[in-house]
Amino acid sequence: DIVGDGIMIAGTIEGIQEAPFRAICLSNIYLNVTSESPWNCSNVNGFSEAVYPQPCAELQGPIPNDSSVCP
Repeated sequence: DIVGDGIMIAGTIEGIQEAPFRAICLSNIYLNVTSESPWNCSNVNGFSEAVYPQPCAELQGPIPNDSSVCP
C-alpha cells in the first residue's frame, strides 16, 4: 500500500521507445494530488487496481487472474 498527501505529480513513467516497459503493475495506491495532470506515461503498458488518481491509459488494464507479474 502507498499513500501520499500534497503530491504534485503522481508519477512519471517513461520507457524506451525501442524497448517499451511492459507488464507494469500498480496496486493499492492513494495519492492526494494537487496537479490536473497527475500521471505522465510514455512507452509503457501494464495493469492497475485500486489506484487514485486513475493512472494513465497505458496502465489501466485489468490485472489478469493468472498474473505472475502482479500477485
